[in-house]
Amino acid sequence: MPHSIIKSKWARFFELGFRSSAILANGPGLEYVGPCMEAIILCGGKGTRLRPLTNLLPKPLLPVGNIPILDLILRQLRASEVHTVTLAVGPFRRQIEAFAGNGESWGLTLNYCEEGEPLGTAGALTLLTRLPENFLVLNGDILCQIEFSEFFRAHEKSGAEISIATYERPFQVELGVLDIDADGRVSDYLEKPEWRYPVSAGIYAVSRSALAHLPPGTAIDFPELVQRLLRQKRLVRAHRLMGLWLDIGRPEDFERAHREILHHPTRFLPSSARIPSAQSRSQG
Repeated sequence: MPHSIIKSKWARFFELGFRSSAILANGPGLEYVGPCMEAIILCGGKGTRLRPLTNLLPKPLLPVGNIPILDLILRQLRASEVHTVTLAVGPFRRQIEAFAGNGESWGLTLNYCEEGEPLGTAGALTLLTRLPENFLVLNGDILCQIEFSEFFRAHEKSGAEISIATYERPFQVELGVLDIDADGRVSDYLEKPEWRYPVSAGIYAVSRSALAHLPPGTAIDFPELVQRLLRQKRLVRAHRLMGLWLDIGRPEDFERAHREILHHPTRFLPSSARIPSAQSRSQG
């Protein structure tokens, strides 16, 4: 992204200002209340792929179409019957809390959990006590079309320990690829082929039992957690996403997200979620 565009977008974003509100800053040992569907958003990453943008702000607060990614995700969750959200935060805790506050602007109960040191994408979950039997976990830097409630209900019915939202992504090989047998004979030659693979979308429905064997503070990523469960012959299921999915941590996806939100906002925000942004509500 050209420097002039970056500067322009940041100027507009900072003009909006951060919303000031009461801050609910609970740490490890957090207790959950209420019977409603709950979600945990992972916001502790350093955002190295998007530097220098993330030198000042975490990825969840980067604006797409002049709306912070976290704002969009919280609107989507609230529109999908989620009422309680925990933000797993790291070095940028202050900025995230200053923006999101206690969640009242989205009609959510918003809590915080901070890692004393990086624990990986699944490790932060081990710091939370009294987790519900099933809950959602998602990265704080994704933009996608998904019915969270449908995904959650499918997980509950499946009996799986973890359900992984997946997206079919194309991968282009930039060279000619040969098919060669053991004798060195070429059986095929494909020029710059494209293959498609199901990839993790960074969205999970998790059963509390999947974490039962992990002591608090265990450093572990979701791939390792899933591999452990599979070795134990425990059920892990995939849930295929049919709509658009973007990984904001990738510069090319970040740029596309800007275009999508500006020109096609209804792709990601159902009518019930198209409420004024947190910033504009604070100015009203």
